[in-house]
Amino acid sequence: MKTICAILLAAALGAPDRAVGKVKVFILAGQSNMEGKGQMKLAEYQSEAPEFKEFYRSLKKDGKWIVRDDVWINFLERRGSLTVGYGSPGCIGPELEFGMAMGDRFEEPVLLIKTAWGGRSLGRDFLPPSARQPSADELRALVEKENANPKKKKDVTVEEVRERYGKSYR
Repeated sequence: MKTICAILLAAALGAPDRAVGKVKVFILAGQSNMEGKGQMKLAEYQSEAPEFKEFYRSLKKDGKWIVRDDVWINFLERRGSLTVGYGSPGCIGPELEFGMAMGDRFEEPVLLIKTAWGGRSLGRDFLPPSARQPSADELRALVEKENANPKKKKDVTVEEVRERYGKSYR
């Protein structure tokens, strides 16, 4: 089974000729900040500024951004070796430094699977089934509050509100 997973992983990442054994996998999940909002324009400027050059030493070599062949990333329709460019357009995200640190830490190749949804709540959308679910009274109060909003186009039911809890977790 491990061999099949390794072959599928290599093929998915565009590296079918690369032998892959064990892989350390990290899932980076969050909201819009996980997507990555660090402006490349600022990173480019800072990476060349004398006072920041040491900080960027692990990210840039000979004026070019480092590409890690031992750390792969999959985010939306983008996948490949870790380097800049996996955040919002023209931006970098937390995957860059995290991936660099994990690549340095482990002998095995590293795979980062990144997902970012805006407007999600850990206490609602990602609530696991084992966590305390809202009571009937709490659900009714949420329905009343939401339906009292004059900007709402359609009233919601208790069942519709209940279904939101754990939806992204599932």
